Amino acid sequence: TAACPAFPRTYPDTLVPKGSAPPCRHSLLCTACPPNGQLEEWTFPYTHYMAQYDMRFDRNSKVGEADINIKELWSQTLPGLLLAPSEEEFDRILEEFVAKREELGFALVMEESTRQMRETKEKLSIQ
Repeated sequence: TAACPAFPRTYPDTLVPKGSAPPCRHSLLCTACPPNGQLEEWTFPYTHYMAQYDMRFDRNSKVGEADINIKELWSQTLPGLLLAPSEEEFDRILEEFVAKREELGFALVMEESTRQMRETKEKLSIQ
């Protein structure tokens, strides 16, 4: 671990490149640390690896076609939901979307997404 010379706090070596100073929390005017260190450090607790949830489907497969069609349907439905004049109209539009989404093969997309996610998490040793 490395410590900031002006503010004694330790950081994992993976966060501090060799030969450079660690991020500093005590002052934006610190000359011992990089000028953007405090801004960079602020992101540490909020940055997470999420690639295990990225799904890729073959466009020419049933699942790929269903995914494309569902996304297109959602892009057409969303403006209606946002501009719905009443809660009843919103509910009607949403129920219609959910029914059409099921017809387009949402169950297939979810099944394949779950399979891909589990496979990726296993490869990455993520629970």
